[in-house]
Amino acid sequence: MNRALAFISQRVLVVVIVGLSLPSLSSGQGRDRLVDWQPVVLGSDAKVLEIVNISVGGKSVTTGHTFTADEDWLDTLNFRVRNISDKTISLFAFGVAFPEIDLGGRIAMLSIPYSADSTRRDSSERNALLPDGEVDLKLPKDQLGMLRQMSMKSIGTTYLTRVSILPGLVNFADGSKLGGISLRRPSLKKP
Repeated sequence: MNRALAFISQRVLVVVIVGLSLPSLSSGQGRDRLVDWQPVVLGSDAKVLEIVNISVGGKSVTTGHTFTADEDWLDTLNFRVRNISDKTISLFAFGVAFPEIDLGGRIAMLSIPYSADSTRRDSSERNALLPDGEVDLKLPKDQLGMLRQMSMKSIGTTYLTRVSILPGLVNFADGSKLGGISLRRPSLKKP
């Protein structure tokens, strides 16, 4: 009788351990994520750049709509940016914010740069971005590593679910510059 009770107790213990570990085993599966526009006051209403596609793991996502992705989604987050101006662009950058990471009243942010200057560390023999030209950009790996460290210190996890797109700045090949521009693609809906 004692042996039967011990056997049942062991089985119950195994079931409890497996049951408690299931949530951690499923953490590698997809969860809801969101990429959206950060509501900010723009410094310029000039139409220079636009994000024409955002993808995660090679699949397009729509801003403002949740989608399912694995924990490494930030590694595969890609922004396709088009020069919609009539000028050649030698350098531009825009920001992304991570609203889940609170740094004492400030939100963690990264810059996503593009430069035709091959001496800069963030470029690799890139050409200037011609009018109607497009380029794919990802979160810089070195900044992403630092972001994950900040996230772990701030909120105890590196599994972030939200990204907000911030305004950008542009340097044209002719020496002129613009800051505080939106990369938001105009809505195709008519009022």
